[in-house]
Amino acid sequence: MPFVPGRYATVIHRDLSGTHARQLVRETSAASLALTLADDGTAQACRGWRYAMTNDGPRVHTDDQFREQAGFAGRWRADGDAVVVDVTADAVVCPTLAEGRLPQARATTLTLRCALAAPAGHPHLTTPVLVCRWEGASPERDAHVLDELGPAGAIVLGAAPGLRVTVTGAPPRLVGAPRAIAVVSEAVGDDAWAAGG
Repeated sequence: MPFVPGRYATVIHRDLSGTHARQLVRETSAASLALTLADDGTAQACRGWRYAMTNDGPRVHTDDQFREQAGFAGRWRADGDAVVVDVTADAVVCPTLAEGRLPQARATTLTLRCALAAPAGHPHLTTPVLVCRWEGASPERDAHVLDELGPAGAIVLGAAPGLRVTVTGAPPRLVGAPRAIAVVSEAVGDDAWAAGG
């Protein structure tokens, strides 16, 4: 499918709970990535993540919570059937936010290699999506990946208005309710990560 400039965005809400041995693990999170690729080759991105995890058991009690947002600006270019997006941190695109007990090392540059796809017969997707590989290692990348939406390790962004994804059930490798995924095509704002499920 030929690439069309525009806005592509997805927010993934996770409400997960499961057990391991005598531990109960809960995760409530939301991560959004909004990417605007203009006709003139300019690119902007806003990435946000709200995360809360608890691990409770007879002897171990841990929790982790943070909220973060980062804006990026740069350029995109065609590369065969793909589009390569290179952006650098830019607080003008969306305000920088970093709240949590521990400082988090995060990427200040992003390189995404993307292709536009029209899902046919997909169990969750019915509208065109931008399927992207986040090049390089960065801890926040996994918040935007949901293998049920695309190829393993890929980030799937919905064409405007965007995609709202809800994941419930047990976290990977834990015992609990089966995983369930709901996908709705609806507007995803730059701050969609900050809103409730």
